[in-house]
Amino acid sequence: MGKINDMNDTTTGNGEGPAVAEPAPSSIQYRGMRAAVLTQSCGVIAQLSFKYGMILLYLRSLGIPATRILVYVSFPFLAYLLNVPVAYYADRYGKKRLATPGLAVSTVGMALLAMSGSLPQASRETAAVLGIVIFSVAQVPFGASWYALLSPVVPEHMRGRFFGRLRLSWQVVGIAFAIVCALVLSEESPISSYQWLLATITVGQVLKLLNYTRIPELERPKEAGQTLREALNAVLHVPDYLPFCSYIFLLMLFTSAGPAVFALIEKEVLGFGDNTVVWLGNLAMLGAVGGFFVGGKAVDRHGTKPVFLISHFGYGLLMALFAFRAIAPVGLFAWAAGISVGFGAIYAASSIAITTEIFALLPRENKSLAGAVALSLHIGGGALSSILVASILKLNLLRDTWSLGGVTMTHYDSVLLGYAGMVMLLVVTLGQVPSVVRKHEWLPSMK
Repeated sequence: MGKINDMNDTTTGNGEGPAVAEPAPSSIQYRGMRAAVLTQSCGVIAQLSFKYGMILLYLRSLGIPATRILVYVSFPFLAYLLNVPVAYYADRYGKKRLATPGLAVSTVGMALLAMSGSLPQASRETAAVLGIVIFSVAQVPFGASWYALLSPVVPEHMRGRFFGRLRLSWQVVGIAFAIVCALVLSEESPISSYQWLLATITVGQVLKLLNYTRIPELERPKEAGQTLREALNAVLHVPDYLPFCSYIFLLMLFTSAGPAVFALIEKEVLGFGDNTVVWLGNLAMLGAVGGFFVGGKAVDRHGTKPVFLISHFGYGLLMALFAFRAIAPVGLFAWAAGISVGFGAIYAASSIAITTEIFALLPRENKSLAGAVALSLHIGGGALSSILVASILKLNLLRDTWSLGGVTMTHYDSVLLGYAGMVMLLVVTLGQVPSVVRKHEWLPSMK
């Protein structure tokens, strides 16, 4: 990531009036920030492997039906629904006290997932699902207390630069790993190829744990002044907070399954090889890099509502264009590649806007709990997005093939068109976005 203390000589101000030098972080803070970047960089490949199709392809190679795969790959995100009670107890019993053993157990879950391919056919699905469940649940204490742990470690005047660099660091690592996946995998990759990649992810989880232990916990646990019910009730009555959380839940519900449906169409309908599907996932991550930069700049200058508005129409347009790929003026790979880049960019830009609004709405009391509620609805909406698709397909509510304007569609395309229509209609819910801030908190100010 480079040296974090190269930010020490920066100044406050926005270019208007004299700049005042900010104090440099202490040696404990500096080591903590460096360990935080290494922690996320080592662990990010596990999350991205679920999000961008690698785990999906592995489960498919085990012979698991697509409807069940869509449910299984949503488990890491569905587990975020446990964030609320875990965040409450992390504040009171110690953040690292809960998260450190959780990370150790999550490593075991990933190892079990990797080994499932070597078991007898009858046991593979059970072992793989058990590994995913263990990994998903054990990760919760880490995610629930992450920002609360870093709050005293990262000086307030450095938060924008630090988190901007943190995001860039883990995104670069994710892209590098996706390139390795694409090079290792072939048209129809053997199970062993995926197992080697999962072994690498397991090693990454071990390194994540080791670096996490080096992050200092600078705030002592607080005595319980409120019960969980009382604290949650206080959080839910914060002005504008719950309506906005409801908005992001609906936005994620009708968009997050897009990449998984894209991957299934690419593999089962278009006949792309495993390596090609992974390359397309890699392009989505490349798009996300641009989305983080452009989205942060747009939020800085124009606020969050214009970014959300563009994201709604962008999501809907891209999903519809994928469904109408048969009339594409270019080759199918180029068409899918362009949509993947665009989808990744829009997802990243909207996440910047979501983060900005959430952190501006957090109350002074019960910050960890408030953040966990928002994150649970954000990630939970994404998890339910895939489960909804799986349920629709499993119930055979859609025809396998049909025609629209002379274009042959599949049941996957029906889902994409349905989601595209819903996300367009959700533009009316933008009234739930308070836009209480006009300046982005997580990236450096840009003119």
